[in-house]
Amino acid sequence: MNFKHYINSGFVSCTLVAKAYDHIRHRDVRIYLVPGYPEDLGVTDGVDSWVCPLSCNPFSVNVARVVADIVAGKPYQVVDGTRGLGTNREKKRRVILFSPPQDEPTVEPPPATAVRRTRVDLQT
Repeated sequence: MNFKHYINSGFVSCTLVAKAYDHIRHRDVRIYLVPGYPEDLGVTDGVDSWVCPLSCNPFSVNVARVVADIVAGKPYQVVDGTRGLGTNREKKRRVILFSPPQDEPTVEPPPATAVRRTRVDLQT
């Protein structure tokens, strides 16, 4: 069981089973069925890729039922388990907003006041 080819390619040649949300890493993941290994799933979140057993089912969708349908030859549709989770996830993500550069206000110097100088004669 050498899964290096699948992991390094991001499971490109595998069948997409579901899109889910990983509650541990707080990321959206894509779950793939690895050809020749119906008990193993390929999981990637765009950054990391790993293989997990079908029996663990740690994601937000029932992947075992979808895989059973695929193995039985039934038509299937990719399950999207990320819907409806937007309100909880938005609180955990940072959003950086850039404001357009504003013209700096011109600072005028204060009006010059007249200085009165007096001369003091110290020799008297």
